[in-house]
Amino acid sequence: MAELLVPHVYADGVPHQAVQVAWLVSGGLAGVALVGSGLGLLLVHLRRRDAARERATLREATRQVADLAEAVARGHAGWPSPGRSDRDPTLETAAGQLP
Repeated sequence: MAELLVPHVYADGVPHQAVQVAWLVSGGLAGVALVGSGLGLLLVHLRRRDAARERATLREATRQVADLAEAVARGHAGWPSPGRSDRDPTLETAAGQLP
């Protein structure tokens, strides 16, 4: 905001109107450039923050999948291990097959 006020202060003491306009225009352009730079930096920051969140989410999902794979390999994920029969005999039909 100060960048927009500085040219006004300098132009106020100049007696020629053409020089005042030059001060105001150059100051206005400098102010617009500063605002544009600030917006650019803000966008870079927001993109980096979003990318960091995405990496953290992916890291957590990868860890959960690895934990699940390890649990399945050990037979502790609530599923029977290969070669072990945990069928409920009350569900079997007369033919000996599950419905």
